[in-house]
Amino acid sequence: MISTVTLAWRNVRRNKRRTALTFTAITVGIAAFLLSTTIIGGIDETSLRNFINTDTAHIRIMTPAYFTERSDKPLTNFIDNYSAIVSALSSNGIAACPRIKYNASVIKDSQELFANVTGIDPERDRNVFTLLRSVVSNTALPPVQAVEQFTAGTNRCLIGLRLASTLGVSPGDEITVSTRTRYGANNADTYVIAGMIFCDNPEYDAFGIILPLQSAAALADTGDAASEIAVAAHSRSADDIEKVLYALRPLLPNTVTAFSWREQLADVLLFFTLRQAGQKIILALLLIMAIAGVTNTMLMAVFERTKEIGTLAAMGMKQIHIMRLFLVEGIIIGVIGSFFAIIVTAGPVLYIRFAGIPLFGTDTLANMPVSSRLYGYLQAWYYPAAFLIGIIVSAAATIYPSYKAASLNIAAVLRGK
Repeated sequence: MISTVTLAWRNVRRNKRRTALTFTAITVGIAAFLLSTTIIGGIDETSLRNFINTDTAHIRIMTPAYFTERSDKPLTNFIDNYSAIVSALSSNGIAACPRIKYNASVIKDSQELFANVTGIDPERDRNVFTLLRSVVSNTALPPVQAVEQFTAGTNRCLIGLRLASTLGVSPGDEITVSTRTRYGANNADTYVIAGMIFCDNPEYDAFGIILPLQSAAALADTGDAASEIAVAAHSRSADDIEKVLYALRPLLPNTVTAFSWREQLADVLLFFTLRQAGQKIILALLLIMAIAGVTNTMLMAVFERTKEIGTLAAMGMKQIHIMRLFLVEGIIIGVIGSFFAIIVTAGPVLYIRFAGIPLFGTDTLANMPVSSRLYGYLQAWYYPAAFLIGIIVSAAATIYPSYKAASLNIAAVLRGK
């Protein structure tokens, strides 16, 4: 076997044109796999992180009826006496915060736009979400002071950056928020903008009005009722979520249910799965093209080296050994091509992961909860997987040419026919 590897290595080095063509096919296929996986993985990871950090939390407690209608933000099927539940959770060491959500209109001068009102308890909310860390700098107040002003004031609000831009307002301006109360009456109030939110979630950036919990409750007349109670776990892993869900069961009344982030984002996860399936189909087509390219160049090598093959057979090399020789050549090229592809893509992958791709000036992902810079995400096991795929593709593409080489009529080859 050692002599076969040595001879195969010499053939790889000797046939530079064929080696270069095969090498390029493998490298392009593996590089496309790594780069596309990094970008798609980055979109998925960033979306999930932003959903959890701003909206779904790791777990949300809601009434089952509200859960089915949560996207409409109705003022019905609320959690009554939410403060008692939050106190019970807090006394058991569980980070939880109530939120009130409903639809409204935001009015400035002659403009009236649709908005999503979210009432939060600033002190508790910061233990579960990162929303208050998303207040952007402005000429009026730095973010820390804007949050302090929002927390301390009675008629203060935060507004999504894109919504503020559409309305033409800035911190210090007054806006009027109008909605229907829990009992169907119309109500409105005026609020001073303390700061602007930019959290990479369009629900808040493009439509969000953030009010202190009591202000939101007063505007919609919800009393001691809340839309939901959000709960933080140590991480979003299945084990950590299950531990918290287990701890919640004896603390919750029968009227409410705890829903994990996976249950809340089932439709989003399904979309991600379908997109990943489409990506795999495209990658499979690329690999098929790579196999075709490798097979073609290896067949060229067989027909160019018929006399060499005939001489080896005449010297006693068996058909199985001739096949093995070509297979080893293909594997060597696959190893080198895969390794080179990983080296070549390491720079772009690291750049995308840590520096990101700027998305300013494009509406491509405007309605997705992704950052203004797209950061890549690639799990470490993809590198050995890509390396192995390159070797397998190269070996698979060499099977037919190696069989063709071993099946040559040796007598005819040596006679030059």
